[in-house]
Amino acid sequence: MSFFKPLGKKNREEGTENLFKKLNWSHPLLQHGQDFFSPSKAFELGITATITAMAYDPLQSLLAVGTADGHFHLWGSSGVSSSWQNRPAHSIKFLTFKSGSPLICAIDVKNYLTVYNLSKIQDGWPLREFTHSLL
Repeated sequence: MSFFKPLGKKNREEGTENLFKKLNWSHPLLQHGQDFFSPSKAFELGITATITAMAYDPLQSLLAVGTADGHFHLWGSSGVSSSWQNRPAHSIKFLTFKSGSPLICAIDVKNYLTVYNLSKIQDGWPLREFTHSLL
């Protein structure tokens, strides 16, 4: 059961066309958007592998990405920037914040769930609170 009435192909195409007409293409982000997604910009941010997962916490204004080489990269307001590596270094396939708390959860390609506490630092990295195999 769905609360939404499916749109026909014609209505979908008209809706998409209207959306593009209403966008403000003069906004600087849209004018230079390609720069934000270029490999050189990613490298400047410290991302050296393909991004495989992403999470955002709107309450704390934190953005986290996980990469194919098992690294986490975290950015936020007030100059927050951090990177660390998953142990063992498996590609990250899922990433989420426990909204409003310092916890971030990751699942890697070997199906290990790992929870990191961003408010506790151990050996220069966020404390790994929990690791468990999902298989």
